[in-house]
Amino acid sequence: MLNSDNRQKLFTLFGLYIAQSIPMSFFSTVVPVIMRQENYSLESIGLLQLIKLPWIFKFLWAPLVDRSAGTPGRYKSWIVSSELFYAIVILSIGFLDPADNFRFIIVMMIIAFVASATQDIATDALAILVLKKEERGIGNSMQSAGSFTGTLVGSGLLLVLYHALGWSYLLYALAIFVVIAMVPLLFYKPVQSSAPSDSAAEAASMKDIVSFFRMPGIPGRVILLVLFYSGIIGSLAMFKPL
Repeated sequence: MLNSDNRQKLFTLFGLYIAQSIPMSFFSTVVPVIMRQENYSLESIGLLQLIKLPWIFKFLWAPLVDRSAGTPGRYKSWIVSSELFYAIVILSIGFLDPADNFRFIIVMMIIAFVASATQDIATDALAILVLKKEERGIGNSMQSAGSFTGTLVGSGLLLVLYHALGWSYLLYALAIFVVIAMVPLLFYKPVQSSAPSDSAAEAASMKDIVSFFRMPGIPGRVILLVLFYSGIIGSLAMFKPL
């Protein structure tokens, strides 16, 4: 049985994963549909997926986020600042006409995805710190549920609403939603589930990383995870142009 603290914790994580996935699904799915309606080439529509590069390369600045945070409260600050910046960029895009400012909108999308990726870094770290070991299974379920719910809404419902609201009003609503989804976090006071040990508090060195990959069974597991996840994502991505 989940107590009120656990419910608030899981609901907060669920909202954060939805907040990052709905705009991302909108930009990567609905915008290509709009481009197709405006007779952009399939090559141009395919290249639009490059806006996801910040999520691929977020490992480059993830250590910076971790080193400047380290506690649930500081990770919360990273999430709030990233989400607010995310919402501001989305709101700004709503003031632009896609027909006249398409290239600039692409640049703005990339900036928005940098903020979204940063929020994801901080959210994952926050989840690890506040979830107890026995709670991480359901916490992972909240992550998956939030991500796929966001994909469902961002790539399905928003495409329907686009024809009713138009570009600008839909982007305004999207920015407002990102802020609303962050409200549970503002009222949530994250508490670290357990105090880290001295060894866990030390920054990982390159020697530690090499030692990890030399552990028995690790290379095979890494290959399995890469192939498994890339297969799923690659298959789902092909459904869009089809």
